[in-house]
Amino acid sequence: MGTLFVPIFLFGSVNDKREQQMKKILSAVVVGLLLLNGCTKVKLTDLKVLTPAGAPAIALIPLMIENSEDEVVVVDGTDVISAELVKGDYDAIVAPVNLGLTLAIKGNSDYILYGVLTWGNLYVVANEGATLDQAGDMALFGQAAVPQKIWNTVKSSLGSVRNEVYYNAVADVQLQLLTKAMDIGLMAEPALSATIAKAKTQGITLSIVADVQESWKTATGLDNYPQAGLFIKKDATKEVKNSVKARFIEIQEFLASMNSNPDSIVSSVEEVGAQRLGIASAAIIKTAWDRMNVEAVLAKDAKDEIQAFMDLFGMSDISEYIDK
Repeated sequence: MGTLFVPIFLFGSVNDKREQQMKKILSAVVVGLLLLNGCTKVKLTDLKVLTPAGAPAIALIPLMIENSEDEVVVVDGTDVISAELVKGDYDAIVAPVNLGLTLAIKGNSDYILYGVLTWGNLYVVANEGATLDQAGDMALFGQAAVPQKIWNTVKSSLGSVRNEVYYNAVADVQLQLLTKAMDIGLMAEPALSATIAKAKTQGITLSIVADVQESWKTATGLDNYPQAGLFIKKDATKEVKNSVKARFIEIQEFLASMNSNPDSIVSSVEEVGAQRLGIASAAIIKTAWDRMNVEAVLAKDAKDEIQAFMDLFGMSDISEYIDK
């Protein structure tokens, strides 16, 4: 809480009795304000946070800038994330929503979902003239994982007749498109923007032909589906919970400023460093930002979106594992 400013009144000596009465009133007001200030002061603590690289790490930039005393560890992939959700050494962990909730529901983790940081960012990209309603192969990634489950939900509404060929990672889809081995594929931002830019240097014209999130909205009636979420311990101390709440507000304000001022995206990313965040460059993030769908929303305010997403994994009731 900021400094408490108390007004100072100067009284003349014309009416000493009245002056004394006013001083007593003022003293009572000051004491009351001081007591109120003491009672409402919220204790905060530095946080130890684990996050995967990429878009989730970008959301945590407010916790990673020079004057922050929080410890943010950025890792590649989800192996470390999975292990730490079980071990419980961090105050907060950013993890795929389905991973974190599945571990909690199965009793393997004591972390619950506090908020969603990133949302669906899948798009269909194609070479010039290629469409989903044409015969031929299509490159995809994420078989038996989130991308395939989302794609299976929306592909009929997109009119796709393509033969689906799955690859290990989005980078493999990029390779298929850049070598013209395939003319259409499913990609995620910001890899999508990087691929379009690289293709241009090779004389290849790639463009987005379908926004998967829009098709999800058509299929479910919900705006989007959650991707990465911020998880906290179910039995976290009051200080940690207060600190997470304060940081989450900082994140929301930071992301709002990024959306209103695109130029700040570059400076914010460069302040922390693209390498530490696990991204290609600040310029690519600026290009991809609107399609990355990075938005901090409290889990309790997005229960319908979270439940619809977890239904894809056979998890019918997740309310117990969402922070109240």
